[in-house]
Amino acid sequence: MEGTLIDCVPAILDSWHDVLGASGFEVSRSDLQRLSGRDTDQMLEQLLPKTPAATRQRVADEQGQHYRARYLGNVTAVYGVRDLLAELRETGKRVALATSCQRDELDHYLAVARCGDLIDHSACGDDVRRGKPHPGLLWLALYGLHLPPAAAVAIGDSPYDAKAAAQLHLPTLGVLTGGFSAADLLGSGCTEVLATVSDLRRHFTGILP
Repeated sequence: MEGTLIDCVPAILDSWHDVLGASGFEVSRSDLQRLSGRDTDQMLEQLLPKTPAATRQRVADEQGQHYRARYLGNVTAVYGVRDLLAELRETGKRVALATSCQRDELDHYLAVARCGDLIDHSACGDDVRRGKPHPGLLWLALYGLHLPPAAAVAIGDSPYDAKAAAQLHLPTLGVLTGGFSAADLLGSGCTEVLATVSDLRRHFTGILP
């Protein structure tokens, strides 16, 4: 959801930069981008390896609060999201979301993208103990659709999406809307990389934007 259907990665990175800086941790935007989409605990362990776990948890909690208060209300959907999902449904495909965000954030994103009526199932951060690259979210999404990995395709914007999918032998398309390069996504297991949601529409339906 975040970075693939909702244009919120820059806001999330800004939020992390704000909170880490306020706590006395100088972390570059490039390091934050490199770990964007990764399980929060793992991300903070890598960024702050000598920091006590309790402090890392406090930072994570503060980031969530700060993002909701300052940034969440201003995010927008990636252009063409509703048209893509509607066309997928019209061709008989089903859609599930596997996102690390919390349920309240997911509900907000669905309202922003006006696509809640087009989603068959969703799995979010409230449903699992570990985020990507652990495959739990993708497994729950497939379970909700009653599909085996061979009958589905994942779409993601980060290497961690692709790495999670690879553990389930789930083919993955990458999109460049999360700030990673095509080389990053292909190197992590994506079978193909597309630039935009409009390219996804052409890929799945042949319909031009």
